[in-house]
Amino acid sequence: MFWQKNNKINLVFVVFGIVALGIILATAILLIKLSIKIKQVDLNKPTNMVGVEDVYQRVFQIKANYQKGIEDLLISTTSTTDNNTIYENVDKVFFAIRVPQELREIHLNTLMNIYKIKETKLSDLEKREKVMDELNKLLVEIKK
Repeated sequence: MFWQKNNKINLVFVVFGIVALGIILATAILLIKLSIKIKQVDLNKPTNMVGVEDVYQRVFQIKANYQKGIEDLLISTTSTTDNNTIYENVDKVFFAIRVPQELREIHLNTLMNIYKIKETKLSDLEKREKVMDELNKLLVEIKK
C-alpha cells in the first residue's frame, strides 16, 4: 500500500522549510523591535502642533504678502509703457504669488480678464489702463 512505502525526507523540502522559518523569525524579531521603539517614544514631548493663533497669523501673512505683490505689480504697470513688459510682469506675479484661499476665484478671474484685454484690438495705452483697472478691482476685493 502507498502508506507503507519507504519515504525519504526530500532535501529540497528541508532547505525550503529552514529558509521559510528563518524569514518568519526575522519578521517577528523586526516587528517586536519596532513595537518596542514605538512604545519608547515620549508622549509628553512637544510636537509640531500648530495653534489656532498660528494659523490665523499665517493666513494674515499670506494675505498681506498677496496684497503687497499686487500693489507692486500695479506700481510697475503704472511706470511701464511697454505692454509686453506689463504682460510678462503680470505672468510672473500672478503665477508666482501665493493666493489666499478666499481670493483664488477672484485672482483667476482677474488673470483671465487681463488675458482677454491682451487679445483685444485696443491701443497700447487703452490696454494698459484696462489692466490697471483690473488690478485696482483686485486690490479693492483684497481690502474687503
